[in-house]
Amino acid sequence: MTAAGRPARPGPARRRCLAGLLATLAALPLLLGLALPTSAAVRQAGTAPSAEGDDPALPVALTVTLLEPKAPRPGAILRVRGTVRNRGAVPLTDVRVRVRVSDVPIGSRTALAEVARDTGAFGRSVRSSEQTVAPLLAPRQILPFALSVPVDDLGLDATGLYPFGVDARVRGSSGTEIAGRLRTFLPFLATDGRLVPTPLAWVWPLIATPHQGPDGAFVDDELAAQLGPGGRLSTLAAIAADYRRRPSAAITLAVDPALLDGAAVMARGYLVRAPGQPARPGAGAAAAAAWLADVRAAAHGTPLIALPYADPDLVALTRAGAGQEVRLALDLGRTLTAQLLPDAAPTGVLWPPGGLVDQATLDQLAGVGVSTLVLVGRALPLQDPPTYTPRAVADLSTAGAVMSATVADSGLSGLVGGVPGRATPPSAGALRLAEQRFLAETFLITLERPGIARPVVVTAPRHWDPAPAYARAVLTDTASVPWLRPVSVPDVAADPGPRADRAGLTYPAGVIGTELPRDYLRSVASVRTGTRDLEAVVDNPRDPLTPDLQRATFRLESAAWRDDAATAARLQRLAAARVHDLKGRVRITTSGLITLTSRSGKIPLTVANGLSRPVELQVRMSSNQARVVVRDSPVRRIEPGHSIQLLAEYESRTAGVFPVYAELYTPDGRLYSAPVKILVRSTAYGALALGITGGALGVLLVAVTVRLGRRAWRASRRRSSPRPAG
Repeated sequence: MTAAGRPARPGPARRRCLAGLLATLAALPLLLGLALPTSAAVRQAGTAPSAEGDDPALPVALTVTLLEPKAPRPGAILRVRGTVRNRGAVPLTDVRVRVRVSDVPIGSRTALAEVARDTGAFGRSVRSSEQTVAPLLAPRQILPFALSVPVDDLGLDATGLYPFGVDARVRGSSGTEIAGRLRTFLPFLATDGRLVPTPLAWVWPLIATPHQGPDGAFVDDELAAQLGPGGRLSTLAAIAADYRRRPSAAITLAVDPALLDGAAVMARGYLVRAPGQPARPGAGAAAAAAWLADVRAAAHGTPLIALPYADPDLVALTRAGAGQEVRLALDLGRTLTAQLLPDAAPTGVLWPPGGLVDQATLDQLAGVGVSTLVLVGRALPLQDPPTYTPRAVADLSTAGAVMSATVADSGLSGLVGGVPGRATPPSAGALRLAEQRFLAETFLITLERPGIARPVVVTAPRHWDPAPAYARAVLTDTASVPWLRPVSVPDVAADPGPRADRAGLTYPAGVIGTELPRDYLRSVASVRTGTRDLEAVVDNPRDPLTPDLQRATFRLESAAWRDDAATAARLQRLAAARVHDLKGRVRITTSGLITLTSRSGKIPLTVANGLSRPVELQVRMSSNQARVVVRDSPVRRIEPGHSIQLLAEYESRTAGVFPVYAELYTPDGRLYSAPVKILVRSTAYGALALGITGGALGVLLVAVTVRLGRRAWRASRRRSSPRPAG
């Protein structure tokens, strides 16, 4: 201490010693980190932990890319492969991996969901499975591991679904510690296990957003990428075609005939005409032809759901009073599907958008040959949900008959649709765990009532874009694991087992806001009306002009536009302009002022056909100030690029200028075009004017005659009178 009572400042030597000690203490965590991931390091390694899959809160990231056999039995060898990665900032020493398994099986799908959310430790590690991965795992380093463990070493006795996983262990200052954890689920079949397989039906979608414009050309070339190698639709078709080559493989394809139609157009060679740009040849002809070949292979002898053409928004159209469009789109879809997929097995099954319909739409469908609907669970909610998965079939009451409904399993369909696709490519490990969850769910469905087969239906999202490895795996599993048996949707609908107690058909109120808007459908209706007018006057009903426009109208009604109102509005404007242009080419060309010099006569009228097809139509003329009668035949044929002249007989009531209105009508009597106003000038005198004029002339003549008579009489008197004497 100094005299002032303050501590004495250390000398230079003591300061150097103190600095070295502090430096050593500061470096101690790093030095210890070479051997031990501290609790702080574990907490800082990731974010919130997850139960199913890798635990991001631990410094070692684990993946599993192989887990076989998928249905392990006693006596088999379980193989597990994957990787370890050091995601921390310090090296890890003596890294080892072990299998971990729980002795308590999961009893229900509800329990499975709870276990999947649980982040705590589970079960016990299997010491005999341990493998050393590396003596040192540097930061961000990834190394593989491969475990082989006899199934008998797992200590499982009864058939069931067990929590299962892999632990990563490292050496620390106080011994071995858990540095990584991955959890999944293991189906186990005991020797005496007897299972009645669950019939499972896939609804495999081949559906796309429409890409054709009103003239048949494509507004972009995006479909070529989807149909080409590695594209979304190419992948789905190829997987389905490969799967169909397996013995007893069953699948139900849900195909949009508009997609088949577009692919057939592309295969023949096509044009891409983007708005405001010149047309150019499309690049997807070969891809479209190859895709059609895959679809034909997948559909050969397969039950097929032929959607209405362009997959229309059924409920929105029915609600807007356009239920007739549903029938027409369904008829067109069936016709095109039969032409383009002649070896498929058509069904009376329909899969409405969203898996939902209201009662009015259901009644509409019952009258057009639909026998079965594929619906989601909330369309037919359970009255008293059982403790097991019920049969995926129900009855629907309609105005005319009883229809069947197959109810998609929301859990399985949600799993399939929730797996990240190619837009956000998942890792191989994530895909394998997603597949394992699918296996776990289906295994539990079978175990819920192991002696009773209850069919289930899985629907993939309508515009599904899955990771190819995942889609191929889950479809293949359906035909390979012993607790599943692939069937078709018609097979499910024909299941004779007891139906679950369900409420009546339900259409959630919140769905109405997602439908195509009423104003938009009104604008589409104007295109439809114009198209039908053209269809009525074109002489050959098989001419491709009007079918192209009709299909364009159906494409405007697609449910795909629920999520893309801007593109829908743009295509509607293109279609409206196209219809207006084509209708305007058949027109009355007479206009202006016509001068007539008599009270009755003929008004010439010219009608031109600027289309490249012959047309047939009627012409009608009317006027409030004259009687006008068309003397020609009621229906006239006009050849392409020609015009005809009609003569209308008229009788005017007054002199002066009066309007005459000329209109074109379809042969069946519907107004085709807006009235054309023609001004007619009549210079003839009317009867009253002639009478007045004649009367005036008569009076004048009498007056003149009287005057002349008087003058003559006076003159004669003067001549006869004697002259006075002078």
